[in-house]
Amino acid sequence: MNREIKFRTWEIRPNNESYMRYSDDLQKISNPTKSIRKKNKFGCILMQYINKIDKNKKEIYESDIVKSEEGYKGIVKWAEDRWFVAGFHIMGWDSLEIIGNIYENKNLLNQ
Repeated sequence: MNREIKFRTWEIRPNNESYMRYSDDLQKISNPTKSIRKKNKFGCILMQYINKIDKNKKEIYESDIVKSEEGYKGIVKWAEDRWFVAGFHIMGWDSLEIIGNIYENKNLLNQ
């Protein structure tokens, strides 16, 4: 089984502009410019692709907020040796729907 290795970062620029960046090159994505590292007290947050897709064929990453067919919401996380959804038990990754992530859509878990 081949495992695809990809990452994304949540980055906050010195002017408080923030964005998500995707790459399969860890060196490029985890090495932000000197000005960001120097001025940004928050740094960048690295998230890994979990090698699963949701019911809409979207790639699932660590820290995504997903919703089950029953309407339960949770956060994709890693613990010890496996990926899981904090908030409910899943029957299959392909039955979930990504509705956001904890950095761009913090309020989704409260709705």
